[in-house]
Amino acid sequence: AFDGTILEATPAAEKQTGYPREELIGKNIMRDIAAEEPAVTYEKVNERLARGETVVFEEKKRRKDGSFYWTECAVTQFAYKGQLATLSVNRDITERKKLQEELEHRVKELSALNEAVAVLTSQLERKKVVQTLVDLAKSLSGAEFANILLFDEEGNVLASIDPLGAPPLPLRLRPRGFTRLILETGKPLHIREIRPDGSTDPVVRDEAGQVIPANLVLVEAGIRSLAGFPLLIRGKPRGVFFVHSLRSAALDQAIPILSLLAGHAGIALENAELYEKLAQGEAFYRTLFEESPISLWLEDFSAVKKRLSALRQAGITDLRAYLQAHPEFLKESLGLLRVISVNRATLELYEVKSEAELMEELSKLIPEEVLPLWEEELLALWEGRTHFRGRGVNRTRTGKTLHVDLSWRVLPGHEEDYSRVLVSILDITPQVEAEEALRRVNRALARMSATLDLSEALRLIAEEIRNFVPYDAFFVALVDKKRGKLKPVLALEEGREIALPELPLAPKESTTAWVALQGEPLFLEDVEKTPPPVSFKTVGKPTRSWAGIPLFARGELVGILSVQGFQPMRFGERERAALLALASGAAAVLRNALLHGEVQALAEKLRRIEEVSRRLKLAESKDELYEIVLEAVNKVLGFTYAAIMEAQEDALVVIKHRGYPPELAGRRLPFAEGKGVTVAAFLTNVPVYVPDVKKEPRYVAGLPLARCELAIPISVGERKFGVLNIEHDAPDGISAEEQDLLKILAAELGVALLGLERLHRLENLGQKLIALHALSQKLQRCQTQEEVCQTAVEGVVEALGFDQANVGLGQNDVLVPVACVGMLGRKGRPFKKGEGIAGKTWALGKPFWGNVEDFPEARPVDPRIKSFVSVPIGDRGVLQVIATKTNAFTQDDVTLLEILARHIFEELRRVELEAELREQAIRDPLTGLYNRRFLDEVLRRELARAERYGHPLSLILIDIDNFKELNDRYGHLVGDEALKRVAKALRENIRRVDYIFRWGGDEFCVILPETNGPGAKEVVRRFQEPFGILAEEPVIRLTLGYASWDPRKEPTPSVEDLFRRADQLLYEMKRAKPNP
Repeated sequence: AFDGTILEATPAAEKQTGYPREELIGKNIMRDIAAEEPAVTYEKVNERLARGETVVFEEKKRRKDGSFYWTECAVTQFAYKGQLATLSVNRDITERKKLQEELEHRVKELSALNEAVAVLTSQLERKKVVQTLVDLAKSLSGAEFANILLFDEEGNVLASIDPLGAPPLPLRLRPRGFTRLILETGKPLHIREIRPDGSTDPVVRDEAGQVIPANLVLVEAGIRSLAGFPLLIRGKPRGVFFVHSLRSAALDQAIPILSLLAGHAGIALENAELYEKLAQGEAFYRTLFEESPISLWLEDFSAVKKRLSALRQAGITDLRAYLQAHPEFLKESLGLLRVISVNRATLELYEVKSEAELMEELSKLIPEEVLPLWEEELLALWEGRTHFRGRGVNRTRTGKTLHVDLSWRVLPGHEEDYSRVLVSILDITPQVEAEEALRRVNRALARMSATLDLSEALRLIAEEIRNFVPYDAFFVALVDKKRGKLKPVLALEEGREIALPELPLAPKESTTAWVALQGEPLFLEDVEKTPPPVSFKTVGKPTRSWAGIPLFARGELVGILSVQGFQPMRFGERERAALLALASGAAAVLRNALLHGEVQALAEKLRRIEEVSRRLKLAESKDELYEIVLEAVNKVLGFTYAAIMEAQEDALVVIKHRGYPPELAGRRLPFAEGKGVTVAAFLTNVPVYVPDVKKEPRYVAGLPLARCELAIPISVGERKFGVLNIEHDAPDGISAEEQDLLKILAAELGVALLGLERLHRLENLGQKLIALHALSQKLQRCQTQEEVCQTAVEGVVEALGFDQANVGLGQNDVLVPVACVGMLGRKGRPFKKGEGIAGKTWALGKPFWGNVEDFPEARPVDPRIKSFVSVPIGDRGVLQVIATKTNAFTQDDVTLLEILARHIFEELRRVELEAELREQAIRDPLTGLYNRRFLDEVLRRELARAERYGHPLSLILIDIDNFKELNDRYGHLVGDEALKRVAKALRENIRRVDYIFRWGGDEFCVILPETNGPGAKEVVRRFQEPFGILAEEPVIRLTLGYASWDPRKEPTPSVEDLFRRADQLLYEMKRAKPNP
């Protein structure tokens, strides 16, 4: 359902509501924007939307500043970002509403004025006329006070009438006052504001230019605005009609109707004056009767009155029903009227020369259309009324139709027989025609507003204007201020559409441009007799008459409307008024059509950008992303010149472009130089628009014909990728709406790049995790610390893809490099605990990473090192990875290396533990020498090695003399100590490369790699007599036997054979010794 929550808003919506986009998003268009619920309820809107309809309704809304405006809303459903939403296109119809309200108000005013005139002219006493006038003025204008000053024919104050507490008007006029100014000029006066100091707005000046302040009486009474109108009696100002208000600018809207009322008041006062003088004497009456500017008839209704009395006597009670049943009675009774006399104004009105001619033509002057009015007069007579007023139609002698306002009153003394009735006929043809013209204009404006399609709107405008002003040629041109052009969008010549070229928006180039720049209409009834203000050029047939009207909508010049004739054409007041009224409506229609077209185009662009966004999400590479965006910039938004620049270390680099020369690819703009609009946009992460690059000192030329440039950062939050750069060959050639769309496109590209980067990061991370797993398995097969460390750094470089890696292990308080692999070679040096990044990592037991320049304590061993990751290997040492470029590592890299460091730590512990266990397995626990089980393994390995390399190998067997007696005499503890003494003596006098074993009991064995028979014999000789620790009490004597093998001289012996030979010699040596 349409809940009204705003998901997205265009710049036009921002302008229309006064809210920035950020505030509009999330607001509810029904609760927060609408001022009242429209005629079509929101519930009905939802029902119709659910049926798939597009719902159109009018709605009153409130702007951010609290002001109200009207829109025509077109609401439809559509898919937005994967969900069902509604698109609401809001066309501003405030101007149309205002015009409609003004027309309705005008019609109401005219109706009220007609009623007012009827009441006013029904009064024949001057005081009643004045009182009625005052009451009507306050009713029609909403003013608090009204009063009247009347003068005699010599200009002396005749009366000052200040009814109902109005501020009194002085009987003595100021030499320089408002009343005197109105009397002298014969013009009305409207003052919007009277200030406490008597000054006014507008300033009132006399003919000499001197300021006329407000009367102190008005100021003290608190009057803040007034209007004064001259009352013309027999063509001369004989009174002043004032309307006052306690509010400033309170009478602005009422001036036109008050002016009309004043005109009728003058006539009513003149009639009242005539009536008064008629009562004074027939001769005087006749003079006044003749001189009245109003058509006056003195008629005899007595025959009609008698005929009606006869009907009543015949039993007729309902005259209206009788007249419907006997329509012929209307003509019959009308023929009973007798005209006694008419005045000169009547003869002039009906275009006859004498009363006789009038009487002769009377039947022709009263057409059939007058019968409905006569029916109402008969009903007034039937009811016994002595006065009547109504409207009807007459004709002049020449056949011209007259719309008349007819009123009559029975003269005093003739109320019984109606033999003297004064009839006044007022020609209201201009008023009726104006009302009809107003209705026609209103209908025309309504028809013109019936469409939002520009072509259809132009056609309707042309048709409706032809109905008012028949023309031979017509055109409408739109104003393009940015390009300095007038663009014709419709041109007709004798009903056929023709093509017109664009016109420069220069005043001397054409009358059309002159009208546009002056902002005023121009009417040329005959260009040959009235030369235009600038050179007059025609396209097509020669033009003799020309009219051009600027089309303003909400203060903005939309275009120019022109009508032309091939013959001289009269642009009278009526034609001009109609053209101006229609042009005002046409401007609003065109503006709405243009806005609708812009909204439609914007919606289409947004839809296509939405498609682009979906394509971006599916792209698999940056190259594909850039191609999609540049294609959208060109084909969706219509820009020819576009480039995408990436941030690479210390500069922006052009990666892809459209419309530029091929050599632009790869161009660099260094950040350090601070040049370039794109660099400024990237560094500030804010879009930069330059309407005229010639005035921008930062501009770096990329296109010779470029006149404006827009640089938009491609970023997501603080993550900046580069810049989308657009250039145009016209000054200020990128509109605000287009800038917004390009920003959306750049934002979508940023999101896509971030997503692609994350995808690649995840893929890379996945690959590295697989490699890390394989590396950890490889580490598990290492046998020594050195192998673990070397395997780790090789895996970091080869499997994980880093440039350089090294491992340092702690020895006392020094971190010593033990393994190093990478592009920088085997560089490294020891670091004390806490020294440099490596020493700090080891000391604190936590990782550090980033750019070297950001770490003052860093001590790089090579100046090419720009960034690093340093992670602790438990408390054993540090694993470091380095790179020759800045910002080379991510948090993911740190996490991987921390995992690897833990693996290295565990494998180092494993190797140590395995070494300990192996030592325990091959060592004799008492002496610490290798045991017999390890002897067989070592001997077989050394035999194979001697055979492979051709080196000699010797084996010595050792036996402690009289060991049993030593145990028996001194005990087993001394015996064990004797075994230890022998082991120590052997370790201290045998080479480090030789192997010493406790073979069993008191027997020992020594393997001498790369030692021949003489060498073995020399070792045996040294141990023949006790020495050193063996000479201490109890003295230990040893017997030794040996066997040697030289693979160059004899075949490989078996282990048993070698032992047998050494054992045999030992036995012989022991047997040769004397018994102790």
